[in-house]
Amino acid sequence: MTQAATNNTNLSPLPHSSKPALSKVPQVALLFWLFKIAATTLGETGGDALSQQLNLG
Repeated sequence: MTQAATNNTNLSPLPHSSKPALSKVPQVALLFWLFKIAATTLGETGGDALSQQLNLG
């Protein structure tokens, strides 16, 4: 077997340096949940305030 044949055995479509992309996943997930909780809290609070102002609740 030649040297060129042994070097081409790893034909993976993914790059070898996939660590930088994977390290961003926890950060993105954390930001997602923080924004989701903040938006839900503000939405609930705003809805409660509106319903009290209109004497619906």
